[in-house]
Amino acid sequence: MRIISKFTDYYDSAMGLGHDASVTYVRHTQTCETPDGKLPPEYKFLNPGLRARRELTKKHGEVFLMPFTIAFCAKRFNGIRVFRPQNLAVGGGVIDKCCYSLEEFRDLLSELDITLKRLTKAQNWFSVGRVLYESEVQRFFDTTFTSKEEESLKASRRPLALCTVGVNQREPVLTFDENLKYWQFYRVVDAYQAFQELDMFLSGVAVNDVDAMARISDEDLARAKGFDCYSFKQEPKKRKRKTCITKRS
Repeated sequence: MRIISKFTDYYDSAMGLGHDASVTYVRHTQTCETPDGKLPPEYKFLNPGLRARRELTKKHGEVFLMPFTIAFCAKRFNGIRVFRPQNLAVGGGVIDKCCYSLEEFRDLLSELDITLKRLTKAQNWFSVGRVLYESEVQRFFDTTFTSKEEESLKASRRPLALCTVGVNQREPVLTFDENLKYWQFYRVVDAYQAFQELDMFLSGVAVNDVDAMARISDEDLARAKGFDCYSFKQEPKKRKRKTCITKRS
């Protein structure tokens, strides 16, 4: 797979191990915009389902928690970006980490003195004041695509989509072909695996359950190339020669 892009992503290094020049990925970052600012109907299932929020801590100041969903080769990856920009980093340093599991999210919040409440009853992200509920966060990380949603992404031929929720955003923002290294995606899918999955997705292997070549018999493939039953062996005398399906010219 060749990659045509104005920027470099972390999995580009896998091209050095060899690539198929017949497959090309034109990686052009594009934000999907609609007149009403909402997600297009065909991509509503990419909505993370959680709202971004601010957490004010005594020791570490203001911290932003921003949920996001990455659709990578028809697979869903959910994450929460824990972020504190430079202008708020006085005495605490810059924080920018993408958590892709409840465990690492909980551990990071513990370091920041932010507590996830444990409740067995399902709670909403914003249900009670500024309290975070572990059950709702766990449900978010466990969410996967249905088979219908996977087929929709395969049919769209979109290998990469990112849906983010910002603190000051009323609606999620959908971006295609985003730079994944800024979302620390290498922590869940390494460079070689990411490159291979993109290659298979774009070449059609991920779209069809069975490779198209597997449905063509050897005899049909030979005839399509102009060969007959005597192409690779000596022809017998005329009286013994059998009639091939495809006669030699």
